[in-house]
Amino acid sequence: MKKYLLIAVTCLSLVLGFSSCKVENSQVTVSVTDTEGAPVANRKVYYTDLASSIIDIFTPDPTDPLKEDDQRLEEVDYVVTNAQGTVTFNIPLMVNSLDFYFYVYDEGSRQWQEKTVKIHRGENADVEFVVNK
Repeated sequence: MKKYLLIAVTCLSLVLGFSSCKVENSQVTVSVTDTEGAPVANRKVYYTDLASSIIDIFTPDPTDPLKEDDQRLEEVDYVVTNAQGTVTFNIPLMVNSLDFYFYVYDEGSRQWQEKTVKIHRGENADVEFVVNK
């Protein structure tokens, strides 16, 4: 386990070391509509980046098996759509680009929808979901 943690920390250090220390915000706009094109308000959009996911795999929380699914889900960053079915927020990035995973629960199909988007430092990104309300 220590070996994997050391490898993960080394990789993250290299990425951060070779990138400039300049931090810029990337503006992300997420829209959620239903199958008829109507905006879906008050929908939670969860998001995480690839680096955080890798770190969580190598350094799991020892209390994680004791947590309920709802408790684990609330620890993931999320934003909520407005009445127009959109939400705009900033993601600060130190590296040139990073893959982000966005998730929205589709209540009609009772499944999670996932989108993977490469977010570039200082650039805007749009993510669109169509759900079966």
